[in-house]
Amino acid sequence: MGTKPSENDEFSKIINAIPKLWEVLQRKWEALPPREMEAFILSTLKSASELPEIAKSLAKPAEVTSKMMLGDMKTYVAQLSKKCDILQRGVDEIQRGVDEIQRKTEFESATTNQSTKTILDLYAKIQEKYTNAIEEMRPTISSLSAIVVRKQLVTDKALYEECVNSRHYGGRPEIVKTMVNNGANATGYKSQWGVTSLTIAAGANNAKCLQLMLKNAECDASVQGRGGNTALHQAVYFNCEKTVKVLLEKTPEIKSTKNMEGLTPREWAKKLGRVRLLDIFAEHDPPKLSESEDAIPRITLEAMPSF
Repeated sequence: MGTKPSENDEFSKIINAIPKLWEVLQRKWEALPPREMEAFILSTLKSASELPEIAKSLAKPAEVTSKMMLGDMKTYVAQLSKKCDILQRGVDEIQRGVDEIQRKTEFESATTNQSTKTILDLYAKIQEKYTNAIEEMRPTISSLSAIVVRKQLVTDKALYEECVNSRHYGGRPEIVKTMVNNGANATGYKSQWGVTSLTIAAGANNAKCLQLMLKNAECDASVQGRGGNTALHQAVYFNCEKTVKVLLEKTPEIKSTKNMEGLTPREWAKKLGRVRLLDIFAEHDPPKLSESEDAIPRITLEAMPSF
């Protein structure tokens, strides 16, 4: 019984088939005679002449190996999709040019119209060729995207398991760094209780791993767990000063997010009596006068009775 092909093997197989899909686009480009080029809209001709080079760049498969990083796969698929969009815009531009040519030559002589017909026929062939190629390419992009999604989930779950199972709860910095560099998203996988790698690191006061996780632009610190708690709520609950500081510095927007009790992280810190954490919140966002009146009562020297 053969082994099941890996995600990378499947990705490589699809990419290596791309040149066949684009073979029709690699034929020698036939330039229009200069005299006829001058007679029509140059911008349209320019759009048409640029398409083969774009298509040719798509025909070159990326170097795919079993060690290909998730980030590289995502970049390649994004570039492939972008270039297909450029081709589509080029085809649309040609259509606009064709419409303009037909409008301008509608009342011209039969001789001119014959010349125009030759150009329009060429445009029609260009459009058909590229439209067909684009239509063939879209399913390929969808297939590649599906592979990336599956690989992303596996990578995100592996990061979660590292945070839960390692002796250093919240993850080992050197391992987390490698995973994040490979595209792991600390909020991409949630447990059945709504726990993410980010909330684990925050609740473990693991500031090093938390900072590494936040370097991934796709990491969304505003993600809420089952009780509506964010990573900042989690850090407050476990009285984690280091990670509270990191989150306030790197993701200040989540400090106003309320959990299912209707409490922001700062309000929750007050409810739980986290005096030192309230000082940290005040350093980042000094409370207004009305808010300071609700602060936890503290005994000061001035308030002590004199004897």
